[in-house]
Amino acid sequence: MRIEINKQVRSPISPRLVEKIGRAFVSLVLVNWREVSLGIVGDSEIKKLNRRYRHHDQVTDVLSFAVSPDNFPAASVVTGGEIIICYPQAVRQAKAAGRPIAEEFSWLLIHGLLHLSGLDHEKSAKEAKIMARLEENLLSQIWRKKAKRGIIRQVKKSR
Repeated sequence: MRIEINKQVRSPISPRLVEKIGRAFVSLVLVNWREVSLGIVGDSEIKKLNRRYRHHDQVTDVLSFAVSPDNFPAASVVTGGEIIICYPQAVRQAKAAGRPIAEEFSWLLIHGLLHLSGLDHEKSAKEAKIMARLEENLLSQIWRKKAKRGIIRQVKKSR
């Protein structure tokens, strides 16, 4: 799976890290997408998108927009959709949690990819547990160490 990156703000996030996350994701989660679009934006852009699509007039860390087979049957095989990550919010969350920005960014991208695959932690406690387990497994695989427990709870507080 190819992840197309569109940086609208300066960030040290490397294409190699994004590629590594994509490889780890497809090794654990069965998807038939060939590509995903990733936007890295600032506070004002994510706030505008969050207000428009989720009706929340505030900055958030990550938004996911899945391509629906109902709306775009052919496109859903090619692309999983688009993930938008707010880099300044990711920096704030990483600092608050005491972890490197690359780890926080990795978690946000994984979280967005899981949403594109159809999982939603807001639907049920069961899906939240599934997402948390997959996120921890993927982070452990990417960083070759045990992921910090409670990462979901820590990030939820900041939303």
